[in-house]
Amino acid sequence: MAFAIIFETDTRIVKKVQAGVKDASDVALLENESVIIQASPGTIPQHAKVDDQGNIVRYEPQKTDAEIKAENIEKIEKAIQATLDKEARAKGYDSILSACSYAGYTNPFQAEGQAFIQWRGSVWKYCYDQLAEIEAGNRSEPTLDEFLGELPAYVPPQA
Repeated sequence: MAFAIIFETDTRIVKKVQAGVKDASDVALLENESVIIQASPGTIPQHAKVDDQGNIVRYEPQKTDAEIKAENIEKIEKAIQATLDKEARAKGYDSILSACSYAGYTNPFQAEGQAFIQWRGSVWKYCYDQLAEIEAGNRSEPTLDEFLGELPAYVPPQA
């Protein structure tokens, strides 16, 4: 008997279900955006994970180098943004954007806003300079924690 695989695109979980299918070329898109991949007995899609009984339990399509690189850059960018926001919140602001908004006009927080703008700029410059160095092969790719540890420190304004 043939089987069909239900591939849930959001969770990437695959469940094997019984079906009367004749070949592996039939693919249908369901209303809930799951994909049914139909296959013959003994046929396991590339990159499928199977349990001890040969049942497909997870399907993880292999990512391209470009997809992996984009995901890594996104993780770095999100972690840096979180670091910037955390420092600003520690000083009583909602976010780095909020802190920087005080820099443009005369107010009691202007100097601090300017310091946050300087810091934010130096952090992002460092980030993209280092990513370019990695891309050029001039340095190895650090772990996320190592990369965050290399970032310039926030320097508060002089009182």
